[in-house]
This record gives sequence, structure tokens and C-alpha cells, in this order.
Amino acid sequence: MSKSKASRQRSAALVAVINKADSLADLGDRIGTSKQAVARWSDVPLERLPEVSEAMGLPPSQVRPDYVRRLFELEQKWTTAALPAATGFAGSAFCTALE
Repeated sequence: MSKSKASRQRSAALVAVINKADSLADLGDRIGTSKQAVARWSDVPLERLPEVSEAMGLPPSQVRPDYVRRLFELEQKWTTAALPAATGFAGSAFCTALE
């Protein structure tokens, strides 16, 4: 497979979005960009996630499941127990209120 064809491999989530839109041109029209721009995507760019999600009536977790899953994993690491240690506010009234 040539490099240009490999770079055009689309994620399953992007294929589902394009299918729901009926075409590259329709998706482009819905978000105010060209079908050529959409055709270059291998996945929905993060800066386009909110508008694609809204235009297609899909939650962001369906448009970019990889990104949303990673955000969830990172959020799980930031618990209220980790906050005081990370910020140096351990024992403060603010941190006590968070517990």
C-alpha cells in the first residue's frame, strides 16, 4: 500500500459519522468545510469534535471514542485525594471542604 493510501485510512468512528451524513460533501456542508478537507481526515480532528458532534446529533464519545476514553482515564487519576498532595494545599480549609 502506498504512503498516500495509508494516510487516508479512516477510523471506524469517522466512517460511521460519514455514513450518517450520507457523504463527505454533506458532512463538510454541515460543519462549514469542504469535502476535500473531510477526505483528508483519518479521524475527526479534536478542534472539530464539538461541531461534528452537534451537527450529527452524536455524543462526542461516539465521534472520538479514543479521545473521550483517554480523558476518562486521566480523570480517574485526579481524585480529591490526589489534589491536596499535588497542589501543596493538604490540610487547608479548601481541601477539607473537598473531602
